[in-house]
Amino acid sequence: LDGVDEIDLVAHSLGNLVIRHYFADASDPSTGGRPDERIKRIVMIGPPNNGARMAEIFGRNAVFESIVGDSGKSLASGWADLEKRLATPPCEFGIIAGGRGDGKGYNPLLPGDDDLIVAVEETKLPGARESIVLPAVHAFMLDDPAVQAATLRFLQSGTFAEPPSNRPRPAGK
Repeated sequence: LDGVDEIDLVAHSLGNLVIRHYFADASDPSTGGRPDERIKRIVMIGPPNNGARMAEIFGRNAVFESIVGDSGKSLASGWADLEKRLATPPCEFGIIAGGRGDGKGYNPLLPGDDDLIVAVEETKLPGARESIVLPAVHAFMLDDPAVQAATLRFLQSGTFAEPPSNRPRPAGK
């Protein structure tokens, strides 16, 4: 990426753990390695930053294993080992979780709000600049217009919040 001054990353689900793994690998004190300093902002969409209860529930199911492979197993029985190899991004990052906003979520098998696959609590990661919950299910978050708009806002301004309207208010309102 010669000539590129700034890199922003957007990842969905397990892709976020790949990014966190990169930061851990690139920050190896024994080699003096450092992550690419051009990485400025990251938007994590539906990240299982604390493992995934659904992976634990279905971890020994042959169909589940054939779909998610070793990465799915890492979220369940292998989480303790995987978590040791993940770093918190050293740059600005924001988290978009999917959920209903009602504290119950889409999936009755998960406690609290969720996106059908990942619970809102499982997305949290200390150090995040912002976290929001949008009404979206895990598999379709990338296609959701609200998720796309929030992602773009964060990449451009470092916040998920919509900018205040510059239009004057009608009198009396």
